Amino acid sequence: MWDKLGSFFDMDNPLMRALNVVADLILLNFLTILGMVPVVTAGASLAARNDVLQHIVRREEGYIARSFFNSYKRNLKQGSIMGLLFMIPAGILLLEYDFIRAVPALHHPAVYAMLILAGCIVLACGIYSFQLLARFENSVPGTIKNALMLSLGYLPRTIGMLAAYIGFW
Repeated sequence: MWDKLGSFFDMDNPLMRALNVVADLILLNFLTILGMVPVVTAGASLAARNDVLQHIVRREEGYIARSFFNSYKRNLKQGSIMGLLFMIPAGILLLEYDFIRAVPALHHPAVYAMLILAGCIVLACGIYSFQLLARFENSVPGTIKNALMLSLGYLPRTIGMLAAYIGFW
């Protein structure tokens, strides 16, 4: 009986490995939110999160916090610029939504559909951009251009990712 109990707490047990990954993801999400506290650095924090997630998926992870902060420092400049570049259209879309709600003459499904489509394009481009920033060395305009091409080139996958993001919200 004690032998079976010892194998239950063995670190090679699939349940313990899954719990270890869950604990790593909780820590990674906490570090990501902590890195976003100064709103200007939200992009660097998202890029660092994506970099560490790549290592977790490939089972190359070491120390989550150390990997996160190393990637955070490496992507601080470009990630901050890219984060601000995505906050501007997101803010404009939110302001447009408030304006549309305030003006009764603009309450039309086509207006809302265009606003939702523009928001989905910005979100899809952002999803790909921070992943590309974490993985490849490129300029900010080059990364955003590649993200836009990927989001359109892999449209079914992009729609699935958007559905997952929106579903969590």
